[in-house]
Amino acid sequence: FVGNTGRYILFGLINGHRNGEDINGWLLYDVVERRVKWKNTQLPFNSGVYSIKAYFSPDDKYIMANCDIIVDVETGKIIYDLSFNGGNPFLFGTYSGRPSHDWKYIVQLFILGGDPDNGSILLVRNPWYLTTQGSINGVEVEGTLHPNPTNGMVIIPLDNFPIGAPTKIVLSSLQGATIKVLFDGILNEPIFMFDTAEIPSGVYFVTIQAENQFKPYKLIVVK
Repeated sequence: FVGNTGRYILFGLINGHRNGEDINGWLLYDVVERRVKWKNTQLPFNSGVYSIKAYFSPDDKYIMANCDIIVDVETGKIIYDLSFNGGNPFLFGTYSGRPSHDWKYIVQLFILGGDPDNGSILLVRNPWYLTTQGSINGVEVEGTLHPNPTNGMVIIPLDNFPIGAPTKIVLSSLQGATIKVLFDGILNEPIFMFDTAEIPSGVYFVTIQAENQFKPYKLIVVK
């Protein structure tokens, strides 16, 4: 699979070895740097058939595998899995689907009983794009909360924020009104968790401020 910019090539190896190292799995090759950028052994792999269909995002920052797994091109890590984020595996875990060019939608083709005349095409919104991309009221939204949408506990990764620094995390409405201050103090952990059990269904901002950093996240609560 070749990226849209032509810089990256995703390919699979079976029984591969290099300098005595086992390199089985899916590998991403960087054409510009002329090296294997990473190896991922968590993506499905079957030696008998094509085990995944992979699609690069328009900017080549992400890879969608089988319309249900999102992989970060920079790190090779799985950052979103619909089966763990409220997705229906029947809708998204299929070999006959693909994202739209802008990744806002996923197009699925269903053929019943092997009869091409007995099938349908389903267009659904891409849940990952819906929860992590774009802007709300002109405010650019960054990052990923897990799970999102949610009706319970939410995990906020704080990898890009300084550990041990004064941190304030606020839940607010789309109009910017503060609903609840989730945390205000010193955070010594790389993640923060909170419960949405008492929060009504809706779309919210979760903003994090630490030292001179400020980032808004979009959170969808579904009851």
